Amino acid sequence: MNARECMRKVAQAVQSLQVELQGKYSIERVYRLEQYSRRASILQVLGIIITTPLSCLLSIVLMELIPLRDWRLGLSHSLTFWIRGFLVVFLVAFAVLEQCRHFVPLPMTGMQLWGTAILTAAGTALVTYEISREVGFPLPFTIACGSPPCSFFLSVCIFVFWRKFLTENVAERNRLIQYVLVVVVQIAMSYVYPAYNFIYVHLSSSAQMAFAILLPVLKILLKNWIGFLVRDMDDFKPEIVVLNAEVFHALYISWCGLVIA
Repeated sequence: MNARECMRKVAQAVQSLQVELQGKYSIERVYRLEQYSRRASILQVLGIIITTPLSCLLSIVLMELIPLRDWRLGLSHSLTFWIRGFLVVFLVAFAVLEQCRHFVPLPMTGMQLWGTAILTAAGTALVTYEISREVGFPLPFTIACGSPPCSFFLSVCIFVFWRKFLTENVAERNRLIQYVLVVVVQIAMSYVYPAYNFIYVHLSSSAQMAFAILLPVLKILLKNWIGFLVRDMDDFKPEIVVLNAEVFHALYISWCGLVIA
């Protein structure tokens, strides 16, 4: 095997790991895009492009406007902290259900969507508050402690609201399980990355340089895990991989840079 052939095989192996490059548009999606391009005006398209990220940024800014009391005052003076936590979980649950619509055509009404998000947020806030009463305030690893109750209450609401639909539609139930596994990866990242950071900061300088090599490997593993779960969804594979693994990884690196600075 000559050098050129060897390099070609290496390039193919590297490309095979880039699952975000392996998606392709279906004929149906191309047709819908063509129909939309005929129907929508330039102003409508620009409005969507601008308002989509703007609504996310506005939500974050509005939550940041809620003042926080000094944590040293204790749990009895932490009302605004839990209001913020409620809003964060509400937005997460709302986003999860909206994303779920791309996987499973659940007969979801607006009341069910808002009700599920509110109940999930309220239940999660209550559970984490009780944990904080026992452990202490501020609660260490709040996101890690809040993820299990959030998943539990969200699952209960899905079971209550759409149990009949999922019982009668086996194929859609399997799709929902597939989506749940994707959400599990999202939750797992909130545990894996902090664990990586904990190990990293407790290593010597020379060991940190070697351990840093694992970070891109970790990202590749997560991307391929998500890619495997959505292997039959070529339409959505690139955006699901990028918006989960890539964006989370980039935000984590940015946060680490701010902490170091």
